[in-house]
Amino acid sequence: VAAWLWCKDEPEFAGRELTRGGEGWRYKGRKKDPGLQDEMWEVVRGRCDAALRETLRTPQDDDEFDAAIGCVLGAQWVRGDDDVVLLGGRANGAMLLPRARGLCEAWKRFRRAGGA
Repeated sequence: VAAWLWCKDEPEFAGRELTRGGEGWRYKGRKKDPGLQDEMWEVVRGRCDAALRETLRTPQDDDEFDAAIGCVLGAQWVRGDDDVVLLGGRANGAMLLPRARGLCEAWKRFRRAGGA
């Protein structure tokens, strides 16, 4: 989810629709689009400061991709980067996500409607 949030509005991903079956964003799994994960990684990497960029290597598989995304989110959160937001809380769990357009407002609507 975090990688998609960072990439979804980037020009190079225009026209890729997120569909129920995930056909537009197959960046993980056996049927993934060749090269898509690498393209997404470059966008995420571009959001990192120079020090973090130097410590990260290109993920070699889906698990490394997930771990690297978590590392970027965590490092940015600890540094106080405003590009990352913590949604949720102690009672129901929480997650770090990129501060994407409309995300916090959608989360508030979800909470008011009785969600988590």
